[in-house]
Amino acid sequence: MIEFSESQRRTVASGLAALSAAIVLAFVSLVAWGLLKALSFASPALVPVILGFFLSLFFKPYYLLWRRLVRNPTLALLAMLATVFVPLGIIVWHAGSLIVEQALHLMRQGPELANQVMHWFRGTFPQLDTLLHEMGVQYEDVGYIYTTYGPSALKAGAGALKCLQGVFSILVSLIFFVFFLMTPARRGSAIVDH
Repeated sequence: MIEFSESQRRTVASGLAALSAAIVLAFVSLVAWGLLKALSFASPALVPVILGFFLSLFFKPYYLLWRRLVRNPTLALLAMLATVFVPLGIIVWHAGSLIVEQALHLMRQGPELANQVMHWFRGTFPQLDTLLHEMGVQYEDVGYIYTTYGPSALKAGAGALKCLQGVFSILVSLIFFVFFLMTPARRGSAIVDH
């Protein structure tokens, strides 16, 4: 058997302690990485539940006010949702139509705006313009490129699937919002039973 001196034992012990700490740190990092990956995988299912819960906490006093006025939980919920979503829907409808109108106007004016930007660029940076021409970069037909490839690029980037996922997530959040809002407050062992 090999005999170590006192300083060699301290060195080996320090090395083993550092190796053990590194292994523990690597294991904790691996577990944290796995939990974050699982959370990112499950976030489409968890986010609507958490959102519904926090929205119900926010709107609970307003719901209880309607509950005292109407006395029927379903009618109180409908009255509360109507007083929240009707004005919000009007605002979103107006702002949404305004945004769509402005976006369509910008798309119609796009080729002309692009040509104006190119003329400004040539006048402001003439040396860079000649350098680009010497390099073979032609941007004379920006309007043509915009009208040819612009609509297909916009359609490709529209993300209809993303929109459907958002609508589904909102509906699920609304269901959990109603559930958490109408569930009576639980305390103590009732929380465990629930």
